[in-house]
Amino acid sequence: MVGGDYYDFMPLAAGRYGICLGDVSGKGYPAAMLMANLQATLRGQCMLESPVADTIARSNQQLYRTTDPEKFATLFLGVLDPESGRVAFCNAGQERPMLFRTGGTLERLIEGGLALGVLESWPYNEGAAVLAPGDFLVLYSDGIPEATDELGNFFGEDRLIACIRQHATEGAAQLMVAIIDAVRSHEQGTARADDLTIVVIRRLPA
Repeated sequence: MVGGDYYDFMPLAAGRYGICLGDVSGKGYPAAMLMANLQATLRGQCMLESPVADTIARSNQQLYRTTDPEKFATLFLGVLDPESGRVAFCNAGQERPMLFRTGGTLERLIEGGLALGVLESWPYNEGAAVLAPGDFLVLYSDGIPEATDELGNFFGEDRLIACIRQHATEGAAQLMVAIIDAVRSHEQGTARADDLTIVVIRRLPA
C-alpha cells in the first residue's frame, strides 16, 4: 500500500532534530512519488542549517519548479532542541499542531504560510514555542479529524482534544495508540478515505 502522508525525524547539528509531518494532494502512487520528492528536497535543505522559514521557502520553490501546477503539499517543519525544549517551526498549510501544557492549557502552532507548490514565492513566517517539562506536542494529518462513522459524522478536533486530555498523563507511544483506537472506534468499520498519521513529542517531567 502507498500513500501521500509523510513524517520524518532528522538529526541536525548540536543535538537538535528536524521533525516534520506533511500531506500531498492526490492519492496512490502519484501522491507517494510526490512525497518522496518532498522528503528528498526537505532533507537536503535541512542540511544547510538555515532558519526554518528559509528552509520551507526554498523547499517550496523546488517543489513548485519540479511538479505539475495542480500538485501541492501541506507541511509542518519544526527544529527541536531537546536540551532547552525550544521548537522553531514553520507551518505550511498543515493541520495546526497542538501543544498541551501541564497546567491544562492548549496552544496551536500556526505561524507559517501557504501550502508548498502553490506559488513559487511566498513570505513564510517562523514561530517558536518552548516545551516545559511534562508538556507534549501532537502533530497530525487531516485523516484524523476527518475520519467518519457510518453516518458520515467526522471524528473532529473536539473528540481529538478530549482523547488527548483523557490520556494526558501517559507516555507519547501510549497517547498515539489511544488516538488511533479512538478514531477506529468512531469509524465502526467504515471504509477509511485517508491516511492516519500522528507524531507525539513529550518532554519528560523533571
